[in-house]
Amino acid sequence: ELKPSVSGQGTYGISLSGAVGTAGLVENIWMENLNVINWGTSGIYSRDEVFNVTCHHVAVKGCTGIGVDIGTAATGCSQWTFDDCFLSSTAGVYAVEADCNDLRFMGGTIAGNAVSANGVYVIAGYGGFYGTHIEGYAASTGTGFLWKGVSGWNSFATIFSWKYGAK
Repeated sequence: ELKPSVSGQGTYGISLSGAVGTAGLVENIWMENLNVINWGTSGIYSRDEVFNVTCHHVAVKGCTGIGVDIGTAATGCSQWTFDDCFLSSTAGVYAVEADCNDLRFMGGTIAGNAVSANGVYVIAGYGGFYGTHIEGYAASTGTGFLWKGVSGWNSFATIFSWKYGAK
């Protein structure tokens, strides 16, 4: 379990940066059986050239910012896989916000844990849901799946209990 000493404090649970001038590219990351909870911003935060990342049985919940914040595709972010994960959001933010090529969700649950919470926002790129549940909070005012500028998306998901299922 990865959490701050004071709930809702700290910055990122996990931060990956492939920016030039840091450590260069970040690749071939495997996260398994991990709970990332109650961070003051995002549970998982990634920028620039970060690719070939697999999250297997990973839960991200209770973070005050975007649960999983991935970007940007223009600088090489690609090939992220979420296998049987539980990813959730709090009020006014998305559980997952991604600007990423080849983004895959296999099974698992993406959930909003507040009335104004949201599910997944794909800014650019392509990928798909394969047997994923995208479930909103009771009387949700949020959006389950929002995509913008996506070149191709396969959706075999159950999307329910959102004001806007997909748009």
